[in-house]
Amino acid sequence: MSTDGGLTVPLPDVLRAAIRPDIVRFVHANLSRNKRQPYVVSKRAGQGAFGNTKSAFEKLDKVSDTFETPSELKKGYVLPRPKMINADLCRIINSDEVQSVVRPINKDVRRKVLQKNPWKNLDDMLKLNPYAKNAKRMAC
Repeated sequence: MSTDGGLTVPLPDVLRAAIRPDIVRFVHANLSRNKRQPYVVSKRAGQGAFGNTKSAFEKLDKVSDTFETPSELKKGYVLPRPKMINADLCRIINSDEVQSVVRPINKDVRRKVLQKNPWKNLDDMLKLNPYAKNAKRMAC
């Protein structure tokens, strides 16, 4: 692979922000709706709205601020900070500090008894109305 002569561009803070699952789902859903597949890779691949990828990365910090400096082009915009520094949830949940506070698993689950319709079920009707058996015999 050829590069731009060995020049490196620092990664903007926008790309260091936490990955938001709702945006990933939104983008994935919209990409999966597009059934058309490109047959040939364009010669201008990697050259977006800014002309090329290098200048696009350089302009990203102007469009969206870094964590330390505000944005030059968007007034009042604050780059969202990650909610968690350590996102290893499995290790956090299974840690002794969390498990000592969490209540234990409820093993004996009591299921609700299915309530039957007394108009269709004679046994349930007799529990509610013992005279229903005689009334049914007289009706026939």
